[in-house]
Amino acid sequence: MKRHFAVQALAGLAAFTVALSAQATQEQQAAKVAEEKARPAIEKREIVQKVLALKYAEPLEVTSTLRVFEVSAVPNSNLKIIAVRGSRESVMAFEEAVKRLDVPSPAPRNIELTGYLLEGSQQPGSGAAVPPELDAVVKQLKAVFAFQELRLLDTLALRSREGEAAVGVNGVLSSGQRPNTPYEFSFRSARSTADERGRLIRIDRLTLNVHSTPRIGLSADVDFREGQKVVVGKTGMEGSNRALILVLTGKVVD
Repeated sequence: MKRHFAVQALAGLAAFTVALSAQATQEQQAAKVAEEKARPAIEKREIVQKVLALKYAEPLEVTSTLRVFEVSAVPNSNLKIIAVRGSRESVMAFEEAVKRLDVPSPAPRNIELTGYLLEGSQQPGSGAAVPPELDAVVKQLKAVFAFQELRLLDTLALRSREGEAAVGVNGVLSSGQRPNTPYEFSFRSARSTADERGRLIRIDRLTLNVHSTPRIGLSADVDFREGQKVVVGKTGMEGSNRALILVLTGKVVD
């Protein structure tokens, strides 16, 4: 009986030892798995420093644009560099974003403008012809302002680089009651944008000065579709029956 009890005790002790060994093995494996899972997080928290050199973009503007990244970035416009510090993952993401922004700017486009200086009169005249491309404009002007006659005084054409000013574009009115009257045309800037309907041209601070006695002129900001002919404005000339009208059109040259 005692012998049988001793055998049972030994068997129980062996089973307990095996169970402990298995539990220890499981705990070691679990610890190893936890360590492997924690390793990337530790690596992510590793702090690195890097200096990024830019070729085209302005460091200050790039840094301002990418301020959402969790890094410390110090731009230097003179050296065209950005010193960045943060976790390895954040610095790598910041560097990739900088590469996408550090590209050459597209070449500025040219804008070609054509202006038509018309004289409108509420008195019938000789029926002087105007260019066929202005037929729709002439019809509109006669309907709105009750002009009996419209004649072309001069045509001006110029090309300006996008974003630049046109100053001192001079011409002479070649017909009308006072021929050979000089005028000056200028604007501060011309720009173009695009939407689903096509290109839109914007002219800022457009000014027309006619050196007559007394002097007359027009000043306006103008927006119109590429190829559209737009009436910029009109001003009185030598009495209430006559007016000077500026019609403008343009296109973008890539």
